[in-house]
Amino acid sequence: MQPELPFHSDPGAELDAAVDAVRDRFGSTALTRAVLLGREPGDEMPLLPD
Repeated sequence: MQPELPFHSDPGAELDAAVDAVRDRFGSTALTRAVLLGREPGDEMPLLPD
């Protein structure tokens, strides 16, 4: 029997902090959704600071 992997059901704040850190260091286009790869970026909405 394979042991259960230690996944948390809701990464929430930890995931948001990691994404914010990557975007702060490498720019807002450093991360994107996989479904958007290879598509034209189109219009971009401005992001307001939190």
